[in-house]
Amino acid sequence: PAGYASQDNTWTGFYIHQFKMTLPGAISKGGKTSEVFANNFVIDQSGVSGLFEITNMIALEEGRMGGWAFSIDRFGLNFTSNHLNGSGMTGRMQLPFMKNNMLAYSAVVSHNTTLQELDYNFSLSPAKNISAEVLAAKLDIFPTSVINISKKNGVFSPSAVLNGKISV
Repeated sequence: PAGYASQDNTWTGFYIHQFKMTLPGAISKGGKTSEVFANNFVIDQSGVSGLFEITNMIALEEGRMGGWAFSIDRFGLNFTSNHLNGSGMTGRMQLPFMKNNMLAYSAVVSHNTTLQELDYNFSLSPAKNISAEVLAAKLDIFPTSVINISKKNGVFSPSAVLNGKISV
């Protein structure tokens, strides 16, 4: 794996270049089959190393974050010698006033060494204009809009800066 250094040619341990495991339907959520992937999976005297990913982790119908529906379509962790050195996730999100439109997101997950927990920073921007009916008005949201979600001290905090127009 990237960042993994072997001292000499006498290495001993367990190595798998790549594997994929499809989980049974009874374990998978939201009607979609979950899969677990690993690349450059190593177990040796320095610990566990490799890139690990799972797909279809949380379905849109099941996930809630501060009242907003969300999914985790792919979640990955990268370890080198038992040290988390990178992670990320992708999925979809639905704002309460956007029943028929989804937003795609990508996120970075980092280890907060002070609190010894994971912090999350999400960033969303629509790829195209999104229209929604709000009360008696039509709302058009432009692609320059930005939606941020953070998790600090165990609390999710969504916020939105929406650029667009409202027609009455």
